[in-house]
Amino acid sequence: MTGSFSFYNIVENLMRISYFGTLIELRFVVTRINYSFIPEYARFVWRNLPFVQDVAFMGIELTAEAKKNKDELWCNPKDYITYLQTAIDFLDSFGVTVWVYNLPFCLFEKRYRKFLVKSISNWKIKYLKKCDSCELKPVCGGMFFSDVSEFEKIL
Repeated sequence: MTGSFSFYNIVENLMRISYFGTLIELRFVVTRINYSFIPEYARFVWRNLPFVQDVAFMGIELTAEAKKNKDELWCNPKDYITYLQTAIDFLDSFGVTVWVYNLPFCLFEKRYRKFLVKSISNWKIKYLKKCDSCELKPVCGGMFFSDVSEFEKIL
């Protein structure tokens, strides 16, 4: 069974896990389907899941099923960056730890870069040629090798 029933099962199980003091990080993979809901997701987590320690927003990796469904899932990060920054501001203002995985520094205003984590496995990480001269490259998360052709179109 899927849909709202699954959603409520997940929330119920998160609540059960929280009783044991388990540290919980929720991860939100940003896609064309869900990016406009990022701020609402942040508000939902803050209001309803106060035991969540970290919230991570992740750029999508275009492999396997995501690659097969690229036209439905891939979204130019420049289209959702405002939504993402709004959610970061909201969660951070209430003391929720926020992370951004799998997106390069150059997409973000300087004040948001403290939330970006270099999280892609070394064998999966890639940079564009233009990144070679960037002073932030050593700390930048870069992009997935599978996403390079999409980032070449936008950066």
